[in-house]
Amino acid sequence: MTQISNSGDHWTIEMRGMEVQASIGVHDHERLGPQRLVLDVDLVLSEALTDGADRIESVTDYDFLRTAILDRIAQGHIETQEKLISDIADRCLDVLTVISVTVASRKTDVYPDCASIGVRLTRTRKC
Repeated sequence: MTQISNSGDHWTIEMRGMEVQASIGVHDHERLGPQRLVLDVDLVLSEALTDGADRIESVTDYDFLRTAILDRIAQGHIETQEKLISDIADRCLDVLTVISVTVASRKTDVYPDCASIGVRLTRTRKC
């Protein structure tokens, strides 16, 4: 029987709606206490399935993603959402199977007439 190669496959890990409390902002009132952020992350993976088996050792374990975000926030005050998501993107690209990452951050309590205000970054691994 002919075996079909899927070496061109790209898998996407999606994390949606991670709510965190972070010390973030440039204004004096933002330094008084943490703010609620909602984060979304997409990780595009190259050859995430190493052998097609149905076990954790055959895929990219995505537990690192949540840990990386919480570790970055725990480091202390961040001036801008742009810096936060850039740092998260860098940590995601430390995982060799990640070829591209999109990170979005939204502050949910800034404007009374807006559900949120945020930024999104897509970063691709340089060859």
